[in-house]
Amino acid sequence: MKHRISSIVLSCLLLGAVPVWGQTQIVTRQSSQQSAKPKPAPKKAVSRWQYQGDFREGLSLVKDANGKWGFIDTTGKLVIPCQWKFAQNFHNGLAEVDDVNGKRHKINKKGEIVK
Repeated sequence: MKHRISSIVLSCLLLGAVPVWGQTQIVTRQSSQQSAKPKPAPKKAVSRWQYQGDFREGLSLVKDANGKWGFIDTTGKLVIPCQWKFAQNFHNGLAEVDDVNGKRHKINKKGEIVK
């Protein structure tokens, strides 16, 4: 009987210790490659635009150094001059733009104001 009780107590102690055995802590060290000088980032292409958006309907919004908005085509040619205080992408052939006075207009892909 004593042997059976001691076996049960020993089993309980071992089972209680199992979660501790399963826990590990991983410690990593920096390799000599990681502590070496980082490689310089690749140079970016120089752009004349402060901002260039995604192409929508063949045109992309661009913002020049003066903060004015215009549009370029897929070849990078400026097709609608940077004259707008604010502009949005083309949708269904039209884009909304604000003139220097803040008045909202819709323009076509030729840059003409439409009503």
